[in-house]
Amino acid sequence: KPYFKLEPIDTTALVGQRVQFRCAVDGDPSPQILWSKENGHIPVGRAEIQEEEDRSLVIRNVVPTDQGMYICEAHNTIGQISAKAQLIVNSPPTFLIKPQDQKTALNSVASFKCTASGNPQPSVFWTKEGSQTLMFPNNTYDNMQVSVQGTLQIRGVQKEDDGYYICSALSVAGSTASRAYLQVLTSEDSNPPPILQIVPANQTLPRGSVAMLPCRASGNPTPMIRWMKNATDINLSGGNGRLSIIQGGTLRIDDLRNEDSGWYRCVAYSEKGETSWSAHLTVESNLSSMLHRSHNADLLPSAPGVPKAVNITNSNITLTWTRGQDELQMNSVTDGYTIEYFSPEEKAGWIKAMSRIPGYTATITNLSPSTSYMFIIRAENGYGYSAPSPTSVIIRTLSANDGVTMPEEIETARLLLSGQILELVDAVAINSTTIRLEWQLHISNTEEYVEGLYVRYRNLSAADSQSYSMLTIPMNPSETYVITGLEKFTRYEFFLTPYFKTVEGQPTSSKVVQTLDDFPTGAPMNVQTGMVNLTTGLVNWLPPLETHLNGVLLGYKVQLRAANSSKVLAQITLNATTTSIVFHSLTTGMTYTVRVVAFNRVGAGPYSKPAYLVMDPAHVIAPPRAHNSLSEMEGYRQASILHEPWFMVLLVLLLMAVLTSGIVVAVIFFRNRAKVNKEMISATVAVNAGSTDPSRRPMVVSRRDCLWIDRGWRSTDTDKDSGLSEAKLLESSQNTANYADVSTDYAEVDPRSITSFYNSRKSPDNPSPYATTVLVNGNCNDNGKISYQGLDGYISGASTNRSDPATYLAGHPKAFTPVPYSQAPANWIDFLPPPPEHPPPIPQALDHHIHLNHVYPSELIGGGGIGGGGIGGSGCPPTTAAIGSQGSSARCGSAQSGSYK
Repeated sequence: KPYFKLEPIDTTALVGQRVQFRCAVDGDPSPQILWSKENGHIPVGRAEIQEEEDRSLVIRNVVPTDQGMYICEAHNTIGQISAKAQLIVNSPPTFLIKPQDQKTALNSVASFKCTASGNPQPSVFWTKEGSQTLMFPNNTYDNMQVSVQGTLQIRGVQKEDDGYYICSALSVAGSTASRAYLQVLTSEDSNPPPILQIVPANQTLPRGSVAMLPCRASGNPTPMIRWMKNATDINLSGGNGRLSIIQGGTLRIDDLRNEDSGWYRCVAYSEKGETSWSAHLTVESNLSSMLHRSHNADLLPSAPGVPKAVNITNSNITLTWTRGQDELQMNSVTDGYTIEYFSPEEKAGWIKAMSRIPGYTATITNLSPSTSYMFIIRAENGYGYSAPSPTSVIIRTLSANDGVTMPEEIETARLLLSGQILELVDAVAINSTTIRLEWQLHISNTEEYVEGLYVRYRNLSAADSQSYSMLTIPMNPSETYVITGLEKFTRYEFFLTPYFKTVEGQPTSSKVVQTLDDFPTGAPMNVQTGMVNLTTGLVNWLPPLETHLNGVLLGYKVQLRAANSSKVLAQITLNATTTSIVFHSLTTGMTYTVRVVAFNRVGAGPYSKPAYLVMDPAHVIAPPRAHNSLSEMEGYRQASILHEPWFMVLLVLLLMAVLTSGIVVAVIFFRNRAKVNKEMISATVAVNAGSTDPSRRPMVVSRRDCLWIDRGWRSTDTDKDSGLSEAKLLESSQNTANYADVSTDYAEVDPRSITSFYNSRKSPDNPSPYATTVLVNGNCNDNGKISYQGLDGYISGASTNRSDPATYLAGHPKAFTPVPYSQAPANWIDFLPPPPEHPPPIPQALDHHIHLNHVYPSELIGGGGIGGGGIGGSGCPPTTAAIGSQGSSARCGSAQSGSYK
């Protein structure tokens, strides 16, 4: 059968590269090799199977459609085998939609679309030229927001938003970038946009109350006011009657609900622009009246005095002002002052420059040279903001020496850095906290338009995986850089970006590397101990925190010592999945200390704090579970009585006693039942009058001592054991010779030999065997008498006469001779009720020559033969007599014994 000497392995390649799958097979006879692609076709023209011994599959210039599972199959006349390998084709990111240059008016909205594809799917982010902030999809950055699809949207465009925006896409397969320019159009008019005279403040109100968010604006022309909640316009015509705008701009919310909580923004707008102010409303269900914070204009501070400039440079202006004209100072300023400014040249609207200034002077920085500004100031306390101060006069900054806003070198740098001039070759882990980066610059290292590199990296296992750290490194001829202070055994992603002044170039592809493992820095947690029995202890614990393992956890070491000794009694090494251990053969009454340490490939970390294992019976646990013995050293003797050993032993003995008693009762019951089932039916019949046996003498039995068996008195009754019916037995009723075949309906029962309702004598220890049905064959002799063979004793005659035997035999010369009761065994008749006082009517009598002969079953079994009388006539056919037939009716009576003449 074929077998593999070399199997193909999974391969990852970039688009355009050459791929080779090795497959070497041997066998006897020599197998044939067949290559195929799962759910696809091998590319014809670019794929070939080498004629060498290993029959490798080679694919040149791979494309994304070549990705899939490739199968090497070998077969001969004995059998076949196959192996699979996967090909992953990575493709660098490419833009499906590139951002385009835009022009927009002040305070309008600008949008830049950017979509990229590749394998693996690239990461897309935005940057603004001159800013190192990376803006990722589904995030908001001030007035800028990046959608999930990668579209950058700038709301309320200001003058400072003017500039280049770069969309970058990168993955391990490569990177690309595209930039677009946003031009903000300005107006020649220097009139400022609307000024908010009253602004909303943060409020906390109880549920069901009314919220008043004030807002009032002034300007020329008169501005309009609209409200937004969580950056979404509030639609007052949407049928929500709880919200309304009153007093020229105040937002009223009736019957507050928890969902009304959020950020509310008042926007005043006109053709000159727009101005906005935000405040947060919190609605709570259970809020103390002392914590209510609602709007009250009477508690707001007075407006400060007009601001004045005391120092001016090309980029800074220093202002001073006076406090409000509130003589009583009842509403003092507790939270400082806020400064806003507006530039007629920039047309950026009112910008909040500084807030919560404690004094009466401040310096505004980062202003543009040779630019005009106007300022207003607001005071703040715990109830909100005051009205604005009077607007300052126009203050102009000084001119700068180099006032070139777009130098030629910047444009040259943009053109150069827009290409792929930098490649991140490798990222190598040196130790558990250090990574070395290696790159290659595809232009001269002395290029003047590359000042340095930005190194950006992120922790891939962190909760915020989009948070990048950034390092700025100068150009290094060695083209390497070592980054230290990283987390141990952690995966990082790195990429580089070249820069010149405020211009960033195209980033490199990313590299993912993991720092090396190190000794664990954390011990196993929550070590607990407990007793399983008097000589067995249990210890369990939890693994260290994942951030403290610093590698792959390989296992634990558990150390056991005596509490008063430093000698190690046991030290056991366990695997990483085991977090508990049981110690046997401990000494009752002793106290032990247990320590646990975790280890990885590098080695073991710190030991846990000693946990005390107290071998006291009070600490026995059932079922086994651990207790924290560290906190129970003083109170370990307090235990439930259910855990005491003597109580448990007593409980087991009681259960065994109950179980034994139940078994004994069951055995006695079934033995008695079996004994009852063995009792026989004893029917006595009269014996020959001439017998000298004293046991066969007549006796008198009263009606009270008799048992009655009711057969229903139907002529159609059938004896189920004998199989004979009265109809069959009487079919020759005219022939008196056949009367012996008729089953009797009456039998005399000796109550002194049985256990009945009236006599509770015990049954004989060894009852005589009997048969419920005995067949006796009779043959007619020469004298016309019936002789019976094989039985010694007497047979019971069969009769259908249901009259009283005493009456029936009144004229008969012979009388019955009952058997003494001492010879009658107990039988099932003991359990039957007594006979009725008045028997049913007597049917037509048969022949008065019929006599009843009584015989014990023991005599039938043990005797050698039965003497019997004969019936006159000759040629008598053989007859069958039923002895002690089960189910026959019986009653007590007296009769004389005799023989047939």
